[in-house]
Amino acid sequence: MLGAAFAPDGSTVATGGVDRTVRLWDVAGRRTSATLTGHSDDVNGVAYTPDGTTVVSAGGDGTTRLWDVAGGRLTATLAGHTDYVLGVAVDSGGAMLATAGFDQSVVLWDLRGPVLASRPFTEIWHAAYSPDGRLLATAEADHAVRLWDVAERRVLATFSGHGETVFSVAFAPDGRTLASAGSDGTIRLWDTAARTASATLTGQGGTVFSVAFAPDGRTLASAGSDGTVRLWDVAERRPLAVLTGHTDFANDVAFSPDGRTLASAGDDLTVRLWDVAGRRSLAALTGHTGAVRGVAYSPDGRTLASSGNDGTVRLWDAHRHRFEAALAGHTGSARGVAFSPDGRTLASSGNDRTVRLWDVAARRTVAALSGHANAVWGVAFAPDGRTVASSSTDGTVRLWNLDVGARLLTIDRLRKGAGPKDTP
Repeated sequence: MLGAAFAPDGSTVATGGVDRTVRLWDVAGRRTSATLTGHSDDVNGVAYTPDGTTVVSAGGDGTTRLWDVAGGRLTATLAGHTDYVLGVAVDSGGAMLATAGFDQSVVLWDLRGPVLASRPFTEIWHAAYSPDGRLLATAEADHAVRLWDVAERRVLATFSGHGETVFSVAFAPDGRTLASAGSDGTIRLWDTAARTASATLTGQGGTVFSVAFAPDGRTLASAGSDGTVRLWDVAERRPLAVLTGHTDFANDVAFSPDGRTLASAGDDLTVRLWDVAGRRSLAALTGHTGAVRGVAYSPDGRTLASSGNDGTVRLWDAHRHRFEAALAGHTGSARGVAFSPDGRTLASSGNDRTVRLWDVAARRTVAALSGHANAVWGVAFAPDGRTVASSSTDGTVRLWNLDVGARLLTIDRLRKGAGPKDTP
């Protein structure tokens, strides 16, 4: 537990913790009265408004959230910090809210203004290109998975079925199947041609943060808040193995290009490598000083990249299991990481609202792409390597032209249900 606060009347206590939830406790009954989910990182602090109707939570995901106590529901998400929100305080009159962040800033919010209206968009946690580059799938906080036509800049389908936030999407190598996973604890498979649900995989306890297909498309890997990495038989829709070793949340998974090795990223500060056929641990790579958020293999399989809350991107010799280099440049947590198809460029995304491009051989930054208004969680290269997509909690996916480092377009979710529009 990282934070606790009594309600003004003393009947309820609110708590926040590393399980990424806000919990309300009945003091007399000494039991949980509500569990509020929505944050995608640690809840570092909580506070009640003076009238006791609202609980405010400070998140490691860079957001401050307001919750209706009676209804047990989210009423607003405030985005202003570029890194962890560490503390919150409401003035005695209930008019002003102060939030303090790891970005070394204090933000003041007027609680009497329109800020209390729900955000008119949904956070987009992850995006993935189809193998032919024509489609882009997005994982969104409004429980939906959306399929976009990249060329025409429009939504082709909205897949509904998840009961909570969707955190990850992945296309099968043949592009016919899309996998999604989220905080409802399920993995869902979708037929991209028929645009229908084809299966639901259950068994991973808690939130499923990431899914990835093996290169042959027969096996799916998942990582979750129960600390396990799981392998699934895609054709038979059944579990194959449970890989244990992480001592905290498992956040991301990636297969090596030959499919023999699986890498996973954990809150326990490690990157773990697994023998897929033998279903056993090969190595635990240490060096990050904060939770490891993302992992990605280079196309030739020789290099593994990892990104973490310590703000660094680290390169590892994937065969010898040893550290090669640390790339520093993000001013907050580094979230997503991806190699270009030719392996020469690495992209990373961060809480500092930027996407950074790195020259892998020279170990240096070649571009810092800015434009997002909040933390950037996901990053993905188009199959032709000419464009990189970034997904953010500001409600947009941005496509960047790598030839000039300029913004190409925005798939804009500023209005729920509205179609995409170009950004000037």
